[in-house]
Amino acid sequence: PAAATVAAHHVWEGGFTDVLCVEPSQHLTNVGKYLTADLPAVRWQNGLYEITHTFDLIVVPYSLVNIKGQPSRDMLIKSLWNRLSPGGVLIVIERGTPTGFRFIHGIRELFIRDLGTDKFHFVAPCPHEGMCPLATTGRDWCHFGQRLHRLNHHIYNKVCVCMLCVRGCVRVSV
Repeated sequence: PAAATVAAHHVWEGGFTDVLCVEPSQHLTNVGKYLTADLPAVRWQNGLYEITHTFDLIVVPYSLVNIKGQPSRDMLIKSLWNRLSPGGVLIVIERGTPTGFRFIHGIRELFIRDLGTDKFHFVAPCPHEGMCPLATTGRDWCHFGQRLHRLNHHIYNKVCVCMLCVRGCVRVSV
């Protein structure tokens, strides 16, 4: 969550009054605290269970691959959706691989099947509430590449991601 938090602060230029980063690994929490030390109002905790209030933005970076079974992944997404403020945005990011795409497409199917298309809007990558056309081919997957400058030695890495950005239209629990 640290990288997403730093990126969000750069995009919205510190427009957040409260940021909660959830990281189960104590080692990664320590790294995250170091990376976000200069940012205002960043809190850290180890799990979702203590969270009782809602958020305008929830970012779930590279987390689904670590959760065993589609029912458990669905439960996580439903839990996060229920913690979203009215009109809030849920962003899920996975690696730009066929497996990452399957996880993202599973979330898209979950929203269409369980929530109803009048309760949410898929903002990106495809701003429609239908099934993903690439998922029906079985030969391709939706992913995006971004070159990142990683070191001072001008080494660039290309990172590929699959993502889904969903905005809530009306407050509803799933």
